[in-house]
Amino acid sequence: MDQGLSLKRRLLFTGIVTLLVWAHLLWDYLHEGVPTHYLLHSKDMPGISNWWGGITLPLPTCLLL
Repeated sequence: MDQGLSLKRRLLFTGIVTLLVWAHLLWDYLHEGVPTHYLLHSKDMPGISNWWGGITLPLPTCLLL
């Protein structure tokens, strides 16, 4: 029975996802600025920046593979 992906492939896929996310964030930063999404679409509410995606997406990618 297959035990899933090897550690080398998991790290490769995680690295690819990390590079793609950071490339997208860099593109946003250099063109319009990195967007912030506000709760209930109201600027009075707290905002969540897309920078959090660059920090959080690599971890679930590695864990879910």
